[in-house]
Amino acid sequence: MPPTIWYEGRVTRIDPLNSNTRSFWIEVPETDRFDFQAGQFITMDLPIHEKRLQRWRSYSIASAPEGTNAFELCIVQLEGGLATKYLFEEVRVGTAIRFKGPGGAFVLPETLDRDVVMICTGTGVAPFRSMLLDIRNKDIPHRKLHLIFGTRFEEAILYKAEFLDLMKSLPKFTYFRGVVEGKPCEPPGRPTRCPPGIRAPCLYGSLFG
Repeated sequence: MPPTIWYEGRVTRIDPLNSNTRSFWIEVPETDRFDFQAGQFITMDLPIHEKRLQRWRSYSIASAPEGTNAFELCIVQLEGGLATKYLFEEVRVGTAIRFKGPGGAFVLPETLDRDVVMICTGTGVAPFRSMLLDIRNKDIPHRKLHLIFGTRFEEAILYKAEFLDLMKSLPKFTYFRGVVEGKPCEPPGRPTRCPPGIRAPCLYGSLFG
């Protein structure tokens, strides 16, 4: 087993995605390329506790692998969470972030010879966004791709405009979204129709595509 490599990244950009979710861009100055597979994650060692394992937090990479030394994380602030309190209240552009990775086997199969259904809520969309962008960027042959994003409130839908636009460049990609409370997705009053064989009784919203 190869030794674990720790990197010192640096935050280069922070964008709000909604009231409690932010996009953090991290660059790795010590290398020209930080290679990873779409769907993988990194583990941060944050200065939030004396014990090592209490400092570690893992986050899926939300951007596609593009052969650069930078990547994007999509992080939601959790009430009472030590890590997100640090990330949201203390981290600024220029802050150093120690991390290891990439890790994880939640990646696309080598051949996409079957339809793919991706179901998520909140920041769980991050690895799927990475995969979909990778499929588009590399023009990977594929069959039908379905992204089903369920949430309680309209505001919590992440990357909506981007996924709607992605349907134009990926004709076999369909984006489903729905809310179960609060303001319904537009147009209101229509239950979401899911792909054949997929049941999602809690989804309520609109179908695009």
